[in-house]
Amino acid sequence: MIVYILIVLHGLSTQEHLRRRIKEIKALLGNKLDNSVQLLNSLQTNGILTGNAISRIVSEIILCAVDKEIIARIPDIKYLRFVDDYFIFVQDRSQVDGIISCFQQELARYELIINENKVNVLESPFVFGNAWVEQMKVFVSLNPMILLEKTVIEYHEYKDIAILKYGLKIIRTMKFTKKEWRNIEPIIINILVKFPNLASIITLIIKNNENHIDRILLKNSIYTIIDIHLKLNNDEEIIWAVWLAKTFNISLSLGYIKKLLVSENWLAIIIILDMVSKRKKEKGVRDLIVKFRNRIKEEYFSDGDSEKNMYSEIWLIAYESDKNKWLNTGGNELDQFVEARKNGFFKQLKNKSVDFYKSDYEYDLIQSANYKNNIYVTYRELIEILGNFKESILENKLDILDESEYEKYLEEVYELAREHISSLDNY
Repeated sequence: MIVYILIVLHGLSTQEHLRRRIKEIKALLGNKLDNSVQLLNSLQTNGILTGNAISRIVSEIILCAVDKEIIARIPDIKYLRFVDDYFIFVQDRSQVDGIISCFQQELARYELIINENKVNVLESPFVFGNAWVEQMKVFVSLNPMILLEKTVIEYHEYKDIAILKYGLKIIRTMKFTKKEWRNIEPIIINILVKFPNLASIITLIIKNNENHIDRILLKNSIYTIIDIHLKLNNDEEIIWAVWLAKTFNISLSLGYIKKLLVSENWLAIIIILDMVSKRKKEKGVRDLIVKFRNRIKEEYFSDGDSEKNMYSEIWLIAYESDKNKWLNTGGNELDQFVEARKNGFFKQLKNKSVDFYKSDYEYDLIQSANYKNNIYVTYRELIEILGNFKESILENKLDILDESEYEKYLEEVYELAREHISSLDNY
């Protein structure tokens, strides 16, 4: 019998305690890392930024030190680590507690803890892959309403958000009739409210059926997401909610604009300022813009040193506001925001029309006129298909084919692919 153990480090604790551990490193390299992490984090000494390469490198250095100690204590241990996930293999279940205890002790030296809720122990034989995949594939060519209902049912059964992504990605190319959309829309909106981080897929679904959407329902769902996640300081969810409002031209109330402007969710504020810049004639909106402009000037530029202050956390919103005149409400200097251009580097960026935020972004929609003819495959199947047809495609001298011949050739390849997929045992 082989026992497989999955151990996941506690994310929040990892971020907070890695920073403390770095401070304790006295070597020259440690000092350089310490200074670099502080510069990335606005000179803060609590926590490290997630998502950037430096944080990953710093985390890897510390966890490599843990790996070294684990191997020294248990020379014959067989395990793999992917970032902060440990995959451990042992011969006997009786070894599990001792090994986990060893990991806890070594991680504790760096003030790291194991996420107890994600420790998973499995005994061989192992079943790899997800059981729900095969069940879902049965429904992909059926009525999209049935597929969507099946998606929700399977999610509640397996509690795996990948199921929702799978189902939503299938219907993201579909264009529905008004009657069909009226049945599907409530389910889509409910998923959006519960899982705003799926908005990247849901936005495409709604965009494909924009003529049919219930704008009041969408607006209320955006308000609900903002209300829930402002209290929880969940920046990503709020950003998606505001982006949805911009994408579908949903006019937010003064109350919600105010809530967002007093937050420190800079990306959400950038989108809000872009949206409300077209509403400056409204007194309430103009007053909120003036108040926000005064706050930024007072908190970040009151000493008049834009050369230094533009290298703080405010740089992006200051640059885009200056470049796009979002905070300008009049002709005199007091009614304008021009701080970014006072910094030589950002002035050059502005003169070269460098953008970090694309106000006129347009979605490149993938539409399918008849979803019943679509083919859905797994990555493994796609790789197998491409391998089988690679030689055929390369051998054909496509450069000598005219457009009609080329279209005919692609159709033949498509039909061959369809036949191949249909014959797969796991399709």
